[in-house]
Amino acid sequence: MLPLILAIMAFQTTMIMMGDNFSFLRLLPILENGIVPVIKAAIPLIVTFPFGELIAFTTVFDKVKQKEKIKKIMLITTVFTGLLLSFNNIIIISSLGAAEAFLNIKEKRKL
Repeated sequence: MLPLILAIMAFQTTMIMMGDNFSFLRLLPILENGIVPVIKAAIPLIVTFPFGELIAFTTVFDKVKQKEKIKKIMLITTVFTGLLLSFNNIIIISSLGAAEAFLNIKEKRKL
């Protein structure tokens, strides 16, 4: 299943990057106001996200037969998912621009 998902994502990314509206210049300026606003916005998420995830997955840990592999698998999947989401956000911002990407996310949250 994972190879199929990655193949579909690669195809979509290729099609988006071949379009006329795609530009990595839309990612600029990076840290225009410095690192402090980024840290202030991220701290609530950094503090709550891992602990909420840990509490949710503790219910599954008892069911796992190979308990020595839990830490390694969780680390690999968390890093892989983070990289995949970061790459996805870069593609979205490069194709739509930051303002349009924000409006697109905001509209989806209303649904």
